[in-house]
Amino acid sequence: MSMKKFIYGFFGETAGRLIIVSWNWLWGISEASEQEKEPIDPDPTHMKEIIREMQNSVDNLTQAVAVQVNNYQQVEERYSAKVQEVKDLETKAKILKAQGNTEAARLTLIQAINLEKILPRLKEAVESTEKHVNVAKEELMWQKEKLEIYKSEWANLQVIHNL
Repeated sequence: MSMKKFIYGFFGETAGRLIIVSWNWLWGISEASEQEKEPIDPDPTHMKEIIREMQNSVDNLTQAVAVQVNNYQQVEERYSAKVQEVKDLETKAKILKAQGNTEAARLTLIQAINLEKILPRLKEAVESTEKHVNVAKEELMWQKEKLEIYKSEWANLQVIHNL
């Protein structure tokens, strides 16, 4: 059993594909060149089943990408909210200091500084999530292109078989 089949069996097709694509991307391996070597079965009934399976896979991948995009938006919103919170605390500290309440201003600045300490980690999470979303979108686009190629081949085979 190949590692690819094991991953697909253990994680499922969509997650498995995402893992394989991510791994190949990290190591600079082009999976497209491997899959282009696969011969296309000339049997139109078999092609129809392959196309149906591919369409289901593309649909599942589309849903997975939508979930990832949603997660990315949530992480980005959290980061933006924390950045805004830091700005608000700094403004509040300035106002408190102008009013002569230096103790409250100092405590407010401490809160702002503590929040600023976690901003780099949140920014890294946003960037990491964005990279994963982009990889997933590229995989989805590639799968859609592959599906269209198979549909075109299937239509051509039907024409040939009807002659």
